[in-house]
Amino acid sequence: MTTPDPKTLALILVDYHSGATVRAEEDAWWADRTLTVAQSCFRAGRSLTPGERLHGHQCRPGHDRCRAFGERLQEDADQLGSYSAFEPLFARVNALTKDVRKAGELMAYDAADRIALRLGIPVERIHLHAGTAQGARALGLPQGRGRKWIEVRDLPKGLHALSVRDAENVLCIYADQFLSSPDGFRPLADPRRSACTRPPRRRSRC
Repeated sequence: MTTPDPKTLALILVDYHSGATVRAEEDAWWADRTLTVAQSCFRAGRSLTPGERLHGHQCRPGHDRCRAFGERLQEDADQLGSYSAFEPLFARVNALTKDVRKAGELMAYDAADRIALRLGIPVERIHLHAGTAQGARALGLPQGRGRKWIEVRDLPKGLHALSVRDAENVLCIYADQFLSSPDGFRPLADPRRSACTRPPRRRSRC
């Protein structure tokens, strides 16, 4: 494992925690128990933030694919709502991506994570989808032989106090900065980065 400068890790954590309020608002949005499970599944796949903007992770798929994915998840709500553990929930959501063109693993993970919040299901492992895999590579963490997840204890010691969900976010957000010097660190946890800031387009990109 590559060990980042402890000062850089400290800067990463300060920057990340500065966005805690916005993330808490988003989590409450996905976990809203005034919605039925079917409505929550649609919201999870539709991927609109509390401000009714498309979440930044889904800028590339765009509004039309996210809407179609939300509708597909809503159709499967009875099955999705029956799970009590994250792994089978994620596997089912991932399987449903085949019904929506170019709905990839990141869309599946984000939707499963949001549905898990609504169902009160904890995420117990850091899954290596596109963003987290990039962060894991930067840290020299093992990913071979089809490994799809890592544990928080696999991360540098300075990150061990993070929850699984926070660790997943940190790996994604700061993948390009783990090996930066403290002087070269660039703050990234601007809450505005969590949503697309452009108006909807047929081929929306961040």
